Parts: sequence; C-alpha cells; structure tokens
Amino acid sequence: MPVFQNILQKLRGGGFPWFRLLLVLMTFAAGFVLYDIRVHGSFNASSSAHILQQSGLMSITEQAWNKVSYYSRQGYSWVETNTPQYYSEAVTMLGPSLELGWRKLSESAVYIKDNLSYHVSWIIENLPKFAQWVSINVFISLMHAAGFDNDMCNMFVTSVSCFVHFEV
Repeated sequence: MPVFQNILQKLRGGGFPWFRLLLVLMTFAAGFVLYDIRVHGSFNASSSAHILQQSGLMSITEQAWNKVSYYSRQGYSWVETNTPQYYSEAVTMLGPSLELGWRKLSESAVYIKDNLSYHVSWIIENLPKFAQWVSINVFISLMHAAGFDNDMCNMFVTSVSCFVHFEV
C-alpha cells in the first residue's frame, strides 16, 4: 500500500508546469502581435497578418473573431437588460443588513477614536519616562555584565539623573 501512495504523491507533486509555459508563450505572442501592429500602423499591414494569410489561418482567425464578437455582444446585451433587475433584488435583500453594518462600523469608528485619543495622550505623557527607565536599566545591566559592583552602578545612576532631565 505505501508503494502506491508514494507513486500517487509523485504524480500529484511535481511535473513540468505546462500551463505556466503556455501562459508565458501566449503572453509573448500577444505582445509580439501588438508590437507588430503598432510598428506597421494596422493589422492588415503587419507581418502577423501576412503570416496568417500565407499559412491559410486568416479565414479561421476571422471566423473565431466573428464568433467572439457575436457572443460578446450577446453577453453585453444580457447584462444590460438584466442588471437593473438583479440590482434591485440585491438592494431589497441586502439593503437592511448593509445599512446596519454601516451604522455599526460608524459607531465602532467613533468608539475607537474616543478611546484611542486617551491612550495616545497617555503614551505621549509617559514615553519619555519609559525611555529614561529603559536606558538607565539597560546600562546598569551592561555594567553588571561587565563586572561592576552595585556601588559603581548607583553612582552612575545618581550622576546621570542630575544631568539628564526629560520634559514632556
């Protein structure tokens, strides 16, 4: 049984990315055709049109283009006639929920703004004190790690606190 699982894993796992290769080739081909049309001014004057005519693919290409154009027009007209109906039904079904959601979102934004302003002012007030505490304690920890004793560290803290004064 494990043998079959290993084979299935290998089959599912990797392989050559044919789809990506095809996508890249189609992108390059479309870019070449567009560049060719731009250089020659029109599709009929382009090298791509001459190649398609010489190979006999021009008529097949024109048929495909006509089908794409026809079905695109049909799809557009369907969307044009049916969109108002579906839109009105969507508004009828989803309108109250969307209005409630919008109202709750607005209330949440006001609540967050009110609470955030208090916290921002608290942070602005206390950040300098915190920065001073961190800088002193980090330096004291480094002094202890370097082997200095508590008396030397206390002397440093006293001297720094005399010269450094943080204002809000």
